[in-house]
Amino acid sequence: MTKYQCCLLLSLIAIINLIPGCNPLRQAYYVSPFNGNNTEYHTIPKQGDTLHSALYGSLSFFKATANTDGNDELWGMHFSLYAAHQYDFVQFYYGGSLSLGSYTL
Repeated sequence: MTKYQCCLLLSLIAIINLIPGCNPLRQAYYVSPFNGNNTEYHTIPKQGDTLHSALYGSLSFFKATANTDGNDELWGMHFSLYAAHQYDFVQFYYGGSLSLGSYTL
């Protein structure tokens, strides 16, 4: 192979790899399934409500696939339990939450 042919072949390989649809390698994007997926809203009683304290709970579950042709499987669940209080000039909430999940390549 001559020097010219070698340079031509390397240039062709470089051009093919710059075009995503022609790249023979599979691309993978690894992201956490929990990022932005289970954002909670905490409700607090209003000043005009007759009840000044309340107990709230939530449970969410998801199952999905990711990456090329859905090769990666993921699932997750989120449980939360919290109490909210409202007094004249003070509003607050407290509680706990638990998130579980799996990301299988």
